[in-house]
Amino acid sequence: MTSTPDTDAELLGRAARGDTEALTSLYDRHARALFAFLCRLTADEATAEDLLQDAFLAAWRGARSFRGDSSVRTWLFGVAHHKAMHHLRRSDRSSVDGIEIISDTGPAVSELAEGAWVQERVLTALAELPPAQRAVLELVFYFGLSCAEVAEVLDCPVGTVKSWAYLARRKLAGLLGGIPSEEE
Repeated sequence: MTSTPDTDAELLGRAARGDTEALTSLYDRHARALFAFLCRLTADEATAEDLLQDAFLAAWRGARSFRGDSSVRTWLFGVAHHKAMHHLRRSDRSSVDGIEIISDTGPAVSELAEGAWVQERVLTALAELPPAQRAVLELVFYFGLSCAEVAEVLDCPVGTVKSWAYLARRKLAGLLGGIPSEEE
C-alpha cells in the first residue's frame, strides 16, 4: 500500500498546527523556484537566500491566515515578493530599475533565439523594463504562473497584470527590433 503525497494545502494546514516536517516538505517543493525568483529580483544570491528564509518564516507564522483563495505556491511567491520589495525599499532604493538580472535565464530566453549575443541582448532589454513589467514576464514565462496567479503575487488586479505584460512585450519588441525572428 503506497501513500499519496500530501498536497501543498494539506502541508500548509499541518504547518499551521506546528508541524515542522510539513513546513520542511513545502520548503523542499518550492524553495528552488522561490530562490531563483528572489535572485532575479535582488541580483544577489546571499540576499536571496536570506529573503528565502524570511519568506518561509513568514509563511510558517502566517500559515493560519491562508484562506485557500489561491494555490499555496502562488501564496508563497506573494510572500517572497513582499519580502523582496520590503528589503529593496529598506535598502534605500527608490526603484529596482538598475538591478541586473541573473544570467541563468532558463528556457524563456533560449526559446526566443539561439546564440550568446542574442541572449545578452535579451537580458539587457529585460533589465531596462520597469520592475513590475519584468516581474510579470518572469512569473509568467519562467515560473509558469497564470495572469490570475501573478495578480495574487503582485497584489494587483488581473487587468493590471495583462496591461503590464502587454507594455513589457511591446517595449521588448522595440528594444530587440534588430534580432531576427524564427520566420526570417
